[in-house]
Amino acid sequence: MRIALFQAYRPGRPYQESLPALGLGYLMAYVKQHQPACEVFFCPTEDDLLKNPADVVAVSTTSETFDAACRAAGAVRDAFRPILILGGNHITALPHTLPRVFDVGVLGEGEQTFLELIQLLEAVPAPTAGDYARIAGLCFHDDSGRVIQNPPREPVRDLDSLPYPDRDGLGFHWRVPYSRTVHLIASRGCPYQCTFCASSRLWKGYRVFTAPYVIGEIEHVRARYGTREIHFFDDLFIGHRTRFREFCRLAEERGLTHDLVFRTHARADLINEEMADLLARANFRCIDFGIESNTAETLAYLGKRGTSPEINQRAIDLLFARGLSVGLSMIIGSPNETRAQIEETFDFLRRNQSKMDRLSVGLLVPLPGTPVWDEAVARGLVSENMEWDRLGIDFESGDLSRCVLMSRHLDLAEMTEVFSKFYQLEQVINARGQVRQLTDENGALRGEIQWLRAELDSLKGSRLVRAALKLRALLNRK
Repeated sequence: MRIALFQAYRPGRPYQESLPALGLGYLMAYVKQHQPACEVFFCPTEDDLLKNPADVVAVSTTSETFDAACRAAGAVRDAFRPILILGGNHITALPHTLPRVFDVGVLGEGEQTFLELIQLLEAVPAPTAGDYARIAGLCFHDDSGRVIQNPPREPVRDLDSLPYPDRDGLGFHWRVPYSRTVHLIASRGCPYQCTFCASSRLWKGYRVFTAPYVIGEIEHVRARYGTREIHFFDDLFIGHRTRFREFCRLAEERGLTHDLVFRTHARADLINEEMADLLARANFRCIDFGIESNTAETLAYLGKRGTSPEINQRAIDLLFARGLSVGLSMIIGSPNETRAQIEETFDFLRRNQSKMDRLSVGLLVPLPGTPVWDEAVARGLVSENMEWDRLGIDFESGDLSRCVLMSRHLDLAEMTEVFSKFYQLEQVINARGQVRQLTDENGALRGEIQWLRAELDSLKGSRLVRAALKLRALLNRK
């Protein structure tokens, strides 16, 4: 059986092409481990998908790319009529909306559900609704076209039982090469319930891979790809403090903190003196966290319990004092947020811009499955029949005319003006941050060159090294 995996995307949106589809990497590895006779492969583009006919095509999508996913599925069905499977955040939040172009949807955590589905399709090439009904975590169409949702799948109890994601299978189809950065997910879910975030709705509970497992995966990718930076792309890698302390201890014992740089996401209220010291000692150079707003009223609406403007400032100051690179993400346009409150947040960013290397600013987006979505539905701003790409922002043009605006105080013209102001500051901060990053990388490379020269000098007695030095002298003369 040939199984093609595809991550839906919107062309021309660079951020959608910058990250590996690790979720599909886990599916690929899991199927290969348990069904080695299956040929599982990843298609980075729709053209690749159409050029590689498969028996099964599995498409993962967010809400923003849902229309694109349906279009790709329609083209594939016309081309070679495979079994079409839909997965990802969107269908998990709205399982009753499974489009007719898809045969079945995988809801939530997908490894075991997807494997059982593949095993069914191998045994029964033309499964019936009754066959699908026996697999937990699926939605599908019955004979009358009605969408049936099976009981949910129990979460994977022991995350360490999962194989590492198949990065080789995903290939080099995103903009950050392995030689520089490897993305790694060391936990699933989030212990918090922010009103705008769909993560806690996709993942049931907050679970972590153990520290030894994470260390093993890091050593695996370092040996395989020669990477220099590990980017933890969890919602909250540091959320389990005991595990994080153990990770830092093991990383130091294994020498990983000397030749690798780490990057992670955090929360302002988790950054205290101890945590900042741990991050610095373990060589976590880049820390990104969602402050979202710097007014107490907006933070309360967004469900950012435990945070405050004072806590936000403390986190920035603690990290900056230790020479760590700070990145912030912000959300503007909450329903009751006034122009004055938005300006207050802008002033906060401007005061701290010398302490920041990265900034990301977006509008409040009503994602399906979240309280913000429910409010937007009640106000008639969104519906299950909407054009889903309206949940994305064209950052390059700054055109917000198709966006869903949740604000009760600012109209489109005012929101566009405010967003443009934040975006300009974002560009200034990010440009300076990139210069700093390149400077640091060049410094690290110079250090490696000096070390290599010292090694060569210490080996001058070797005939091979003498020959290499002669060759280098000849090349320098030329």
